[in-house]
Amino acid sequence: MAIRNDLRVSDAERDSAAAALREHFVQGRLTLEELLGRLDTALTARMRSQLDGVLSDLPSRKDRPAPVSPEPAEPVFPARYAAVALLIIVMAVWLVLAAWFSQRGYGYGYGYGYGPPH
Repeated sequence: MAIRNDLRVSDAERDSAAAALREHFVQGRLTLEELLGRLDTALTARMRSQLDGVLSDLPSRKDRPAPVSPEPAEPVFPARYAAVALLIIVMAVWLVLAAWFSQRGYGYGYGYGYGPPH
């Protein structure tokens, strides 16, 4: 479907052109004065030819190279998870040892006359 330049533009098309102009300004393709002048023209444009004129000397999205996606990093096992895992292991060993010693009579009062008779 061919796009005709004598068609009226919508608010969404004007906003899209304004966003593209702001992006070109951020990229350093336009000066502040150029941006303000083109934004004024784009936001008051009635016909597609007016919008096309504002963006005609700037590269479009299809002209830009595709962004290079960063290589996925290997998952890192953060040190805080290692510390928490170590703490859990130490507590589990402590609980097992406490239970084992309490069943064997090594609990509170052993050797001081408070434990069970032998």
